[in-house]
Amino acid sequence: MHIGLAGRGAGLHVEPLLDERTVLVAREGHPALTKRLSPRARGALRHVGVEMVPGKGFRDLVGTAYARAGIPSEVAITVPSFLTAAAMVAATDLVATLPESLVAAQGARLGVRGVNAAVPAHIVKLALCWHERTHTDPAARYFRDLVRSAVLAG
Repeated sequence: MHIGLAGRGAGLHVEPLLDERTVLVAREGHPALTKRLSPRARGALRHVGVEMVPGKGFRDLVGTAYARAGIPSEVAITVPSFLTAAAMVAATDLVATLPESLVAAQGARLGVRGVNAAVPAHIVKLALCWHERTHTDPAARYFRDLVRSAVLAG
């Protein structure tokens, strides 16, 4: 079982869970946090991209949202997770687009804050996914119910 982007494949069950908003973040003390960024200053920022499933053909949805809005976004490095992206941002002058709930719950601990700049709205559709072999297993069903309740309550 996993919670994340909806998987695809034979025998895979997918249940949409929630739509997660994203926020552009920078490290504490980053010059971009001192005032609202102009479009020019925003376009000069270098980004950490997140590619959770390398080589599987998922396109960069954040980059697509920026491109559609006509906003330049140079990706300087790509990492496999949001936590790794937060660590890169906290230690550099790079920025990243992260799930809003992660930033709200862990941003201070991770050393990142939201940037005050007009950025394109981006929603990540999260799903609960599991394989057919565990679909009717009572323990797996109970566990999915617990996870579902915890995610939807938060």
